[in-house]
Amino acid sequence: MEKKSKIIKWYMKYIVKRRIVFYSYLLCFVIFLGFVTNYIKIDVRKEYHAIVKENRICINEEKIFPIIDNEIFIYKNKTQKIWKTKIISQKNHENKTYLRLNNKITNISGKVTIEYVIDRQSLLKIIFKKGGRNE
Repeated sequence: MEKKSKIIKWYMKYIVKRRIVFYSYLLCFVIFLGFVTNYIKIDVRKEYHAIVKENRICINEEKIFPIIDNEIFIYKNKTQKIWKTKIISQKNHENKTYLRLNNKITNISGKVTIEYVIDRQSLLKIIFKKGGRNE
């Protein structure tokens, strides 16, 4: 009990009675929060509907966003299994984009959705500059 009263007395003496200390703590916290949110990077992803055949993927669009890290995620339903694989090559032919994978996916074929990282942005930029929108 006596320890609590010492803490309360210290708090009243230095924090409540001297506003400069309170505002300096507040300013330090806001600056720290700004630095942390600036260094946290969030992946911005794009998804396309595609068709998988053996180790090739066909996307019905000629121009797609550039793929960062050459990694894509393939799934039929996001709540079930998601395959992560690397891309060897990318070709455009007859208004379609063909991606060649480094390994053959035997468990999935036909119509799928692919998703990949197109950009990495800081949390600070997403929250304050874009208002939380990923555009």
